[in-house]
Amino acid sequence: MGIWPYSVNLNSHKVKWQTDFHQGYVLNGLMKFYPNIEDKGLRKKVIQAIKNGANVYLNKQFNGPMSYYRYPTMKYPVDIINQAQGIITSSNLYSFFNNDYYLKKAIEIADWTIKNMQSPQGYFYTHRWPFMINKMPYMRWGQAWMLLALSSLLKELKEGKE
Repeated sequence: MGIWPYSVNLNSHKVKWQTDFHQGYVLNGLMKFYPNIEDKGLRKKVIQAIKNGANVYLNKQFNGPMSYYRYPTMKYPVDIINQAQGIITSSNLYSFFNNDYYLKKAIEIADWTIKNMQSPQGYFYTHRWPFMINKMPYMRWGQAWMLLALSSLLKELKEGKE
């Protein structure tokens, strides 16, 4: 399937499905967890879940320039955490699968984000709409996430050249 429940209402037991940057968190968690799995059958299932999840995540939320959705059904605002998570997850997928597609995706997302969401002073904008930008340089919301994202990408680029 490629997506996971976001939450469950404890009273109604209704599952909330939400695909957003949390999808990237789940994928990263599965990749970190994978080396600890001993059961071969479970290892195959987790690999398939990661592949399916990556396909949904990258094709629904990062399907080309000016199409970086926070949610697949809502184009705006473009959110810096979504952008950072896309770079981080794509970099991790590249490292995990050794597949150049994921590295190219990380570079594509980083390039668009730098061109469209970075101020001339160097900090990253929090949100972008067609006619407005939230230029507040929140440390935790945007700057720290983009530092982690760009350093994750740089690490993969550096290791790929050695």
